[in-house]
Amino acid sequence: MIRFGSIIYLSILLIFGCKTEKKESIIARVGDVTLTKEEIHKQFAGFDSLSETEFRQFVQQWINEELLYQEAVRAGVEETPEYKEQLMKIKKQITTQQFIEREIYSDSSMISDSLARNYFENHRDEFSIRQETIRLQIANFSNREGASAFAASLAKGIAWDSSISIIKNDSLAAADFLGEVLPGYFTEHTLLPTELWKVASTLSMNDISFPVKSSFGYSIIVFLERKQKGDAPVYDAVSSEVKERLTIDKKRKTYQNLLESLYKRYRVETFFTKDQPLTNQK
Repeated sequence: MIRFGSIIYLSILLIFGCKTEKKESIIARVGDVTLTKEEIHKQFAGFDSLSETEFRQFVQQWINEELLYQEAVRAGVEETPEYKEQLMKIKKQITTQQFIEREIYSDSSMISDSLARNYFENHRDEFSIRQETIRLQIANFSNREGASAFAASLAKGIAWDSSISIIKNDSLAAADFLGEVLPGYFTEHTLLPTELWKVASTLSMNDISFPVKSSFGYSIIVFLERKQKGDAPVYDAVSSEVKERLTIDKKRKTYQNLLESLYKRYRVETFFTKDQPLTNQK
């Protein structure tokens, strides 16, 4: 049986092999087909990191594949019914898949927050907290001094928004301020860098963290709420899951609507029943 991957691979090689630009350096030749260094470079994003052994192995594999392909053509494999049947199956698979991608999966429109919230309210019992989730507010600074000054302001009882305003109105402090993360729910896998979770997970209600050093600079975390696995959810904690479900449902409905329209467009007939085997129809 002709493997789909091999056909695609050989097709790529044939396309590349037909190039004859002088600027390309030929690495190998089988008959009239050539392999150039530029073609190998296009196929490997990390070409420059290929070792000499890996490079030679790839070239040898190309030669082997090309030898087998050219001999298969000479032997008339492309003219056999089996080849043509398999090629037609592959063509149908590729064509159908690209059509589905274009008609269904290319839709990049987002699920609105209002639609997701409404769905959540009507299906609340279908969602739950699947892992420890914490609600946080975060401010990021380029140096420890700016982060410490912000934490001290919060510790004095100055509200978050007011503390941020003080920083933005101070040209020196504003230069150190990298931005804030509005209150939101995070898990160990969604709070990055990982240094932030290690500190945040140890905090309690309304705790203010020390300046946490990470690749972002220095962060101050205010702990707002904790949800344990199995707790009844609030929308903000499961919004991504709700929207993912709605997205899947949307694509499923689009697929079903597409099939229904095609049933109306084309004549579809079947010639069998549950208790009667399929028979040839004249």
